[in-house]
Amino acid sequence: MEYNKILIIIRRSNGDVFLTIPLIEALKKRYSNAIIDILVNKNTTSIAKTLPFINTIHIFDYRWKKQGILSWIKNEFRLIRNIYKKYDLVINLTANDRNVLYAFLAGKESISAIESEFIKSWWKKNLVSYHYTIDNKKHMIYSILTPLNILGIKIKKIPYKPKVIYSFETIKNKFSLDNKYILFHPSAQFWFRTYPIELINSLLSLCKELNIQIVLSGGKDEINKKISKEIKNFPYVKNLISKTSIEELYALIKYSQVYIGMDTLTTHIAASFNKKLIAIYGPNSVIQWGPFNPELQYSPSFDTPPITRYGNFTIIQADMKCVPCNKNGCQGSGKSKCLYNIHPQTIFKEVKNG
Repeated sequence: MEYNKILIIIRRSNGDVFLTIPLIEALKKRYSNAIIDILVNKNTTSIAKTLPFINTIHIFDYRWKKQGILSWIKNEFRLIRNIYKKYDLVINLTANDRNVLYAFLAGKESISAIESEFIKSWWKKNLVSYHYTIDNKKHMIYSILTPLNILGIKIKKIPYKPKVIYSFETIKNKFSLDNKYILFHPSAQFWFRTYPIELINSLLSLCKELNIQIVLSGGKDEINKKISKEIKNFPYVKNLISKTSIEELYALIKYSQVYIGMDTLTTHIAASFNKKLIAIYGPNSVIQWGPFNPELQYSPSFDTPPITRYGNFTIIQADMKCVPCNKNGCQGSGKSKCLYNIHPQTIFKEVKNG
């Protein structure tokens, strides 16, 4: 079966959108003449723009509802009109109700993730051509690649490295960087996955001993603004939080000596380059959300706090019985005590030994 127009629906976080790279590349290799489009949430558009072989980006925006019922209906209608029966194949990578409906409306054939519970998924099975359930005991990248199995497409390796358009000299000159530096991305999308600011400052203080420039990266959201404001002014720290584009961030990560980061997009980017990385994880399981090692073609099958090592990667978690809980903070508070229980000295030791 040949498909001339393919739509991928991935309305989740930046990291999930980024991890569609091997799926897109495998589809393009098999269906070389196909036009591939993608449907994402508004806040992941910048990542979607860097994906290979994508022709059109369709956007869903949660703010439509906040603008009133008429605005919501108008924008939903416009989105559906733009995708309605336009595609030979639609691949929906999440079990979200709206996404399943989009897949049904947009494609002559459709593949969709669905829930394992019958009460939630029975009607979805009747709408889509093929379906599968996400295995939470496997890395997310395997779930993203499951539609390839349905299509009979086999891949030997899972590469997901983004294209870097800037040279080291360009990045070095623009941001006044040293020849060698450590990149530290201290934030995540949510506070419950972000290392506490007072501990960030303690870690940066320890890094003086390394005699190497520390470069901080981050976005323009409220979490990053607060971190940037409360970071102490160390002479060996270059604060680039909110000062880079996503393409510049790709380059900063690629050219770094060591990467330090949270359970967030940039850790997956660093992993794609097979960088020496130290990842600080809070409540989430590394089984599903840990960085996938492209060299070893491996991700952990077990959570082994406090330290998990494989290849160039080190994951640090709190040695607590409740880790991982996969919850959005302790008792719904939005804050994770486990992150407060990761001592800066533990992280520093891993950075120093790297």
